[in-house]
Amino acid sequence: MSRYTMRDVVEKTGIKFDPVRVRQEWEQIKPLMAKAGFLNACLPREGVDRLKYFYVENTRVETYIEGTIFEEVFKSLPIKINRATFLNLVPNQSLRFHRDPDNKIHLPINDEDGSYFYDIEKEQAYPIEATGELYRYWTSARYHSAFNASCFDRTHLVFAEYHCKDSNPDRVWTKEILVKFPKSIKFPPKISPGDSIEQSFMVKWIAEFMHDGYLFSGQADKWDDQEFGYRKYQLEFTNPNKANSIENGNYYMVHEAMKRLGIEITVSELDERLC
Repeated sequence: MSRYTMRDVVEKTGIKFDPVRVRQEWEQIKPLMAKAGFLNACLPREGVDRLKYFYVENTRVETYIEGTIFEEVFKSLPIKINRATFLNLVPNQSLRFHRDPDNKIHLPINDEDGSYFYDIEKEQAYPIEATGELYRYWTSARYHSAFNASCFDRTHLVFAEYHCKDSNPDRVWTKEILVKFPKSIKFPPKISPGDSIEQSFMVKWIAEFMHDGYLFSGQADKWDDQEFGYRKYQLEFTNPNKANSIENGNYYMVHEAMKRLGIEITVSELDERLC
């Protein structure tokens, strides 16, 4: 495996911080991390429940980040933030390959020899050095993974971008997407049916209008009955024409592919609300 060469998937940003201070201050915060290996780092504006949203602007940091170098990182970024999370892989741990609707900025905190980000589509592994520099990961709608074959933790602070051009609109227009799937479908083990459907069909489609700059917020809900599972997405847009355009682009392909498996997808009429 060749040593790391900069390609279009991973790029250095040129934004740097003191790596010693990064690691020292992380050690003070680390005991707060859940056993699952993640810790939230930022919050949306007052009065917004972050747990309800998978997409909403985050404008402030958690209290345990205040006054640390990680707050400095947050304030230095040239992008709006959708979410920020400390992610940790213990030795011998890997992520299942997946794709996200958004690109990321990473601050590697600990990334020892033997730890890699892996681009599934290019079959290329990227060892990333924890030198205090921020990296851009152009992973939107691309299958990727990460694995830690070292003897030490691999910890990154990961920022997801918020693309909406207007953070304070007077009104928004809502579309609801309902997915209904039979429980009889054979889904991969150790992954929920809803997540499997998202990864297989919906991420690339949602990425199209997330990056367009008019998606204001996104919520998701799920439930089931004896025969079917359901997942509902509520999407708010700052432009009614953009809201209606979600049934263009990849929507037809997504609809037809799901239909062949007995999965139903429906999109609601447009609804308007004042902010």
